[in-house]
This record gives sequence, structure tokens and C-alpha cells, in this order.
Amino acid sequence: MEGTVIHLNHNRGMYSVELSDGSYSVFELLDTMEIDKGNIIVGDLDELGSCVLQNRTADESFEAMIQNVGLNLQMAQSRTFL
Repeated sequence: MEGTVIHLNHNRGMYSVELSDGSYSVFELLDTMEIDKGNIIVGDLDELGSCVLQNRTADESFEAMIQNVGLNLQMAQSRTFL
């Protein structure tokens, strides 16, 4: 699955991603790399739990924890900034 980073909370390491099917997922970054708004992320973004994702924009892999899936835009934003 592919998605675009639309919200980011660097203080908490939380990011929301708009998926290609129009839904949104929120993940927690478990790595030290930088992710920016607009980056293209590829991986199991529609499945809860630990995973390795690919930042296609930066051509880097990173560890993450998918916290929420199947969200709408408002829910994704609120989960990112809890």
C-alpha cells in the first residue's frame, strides 16, 4: 500500500498518511530518520502493529508501529496530535 504524509507531530513521532484508497492511517516512527510532509510511504499501512516501511521519497526504510487504520481525515489529524 502507498500513502502520502499529510500530518506530522515530531514531538511524539506520530504521522498520518493518506492512502491510495482514500482512507488514512496513523503510525508512530520507531527510528531516527526524518520524515517530511508530502513524503511517499510504502508498506503495510493498512495493518495494525509493528512493521518496516519504505520512505520512497528519501529512499530509506524505517521501523514503525501502525497505530490506527481506516480513519477519515479529521480522525487522522486528531490521532496524530493527541
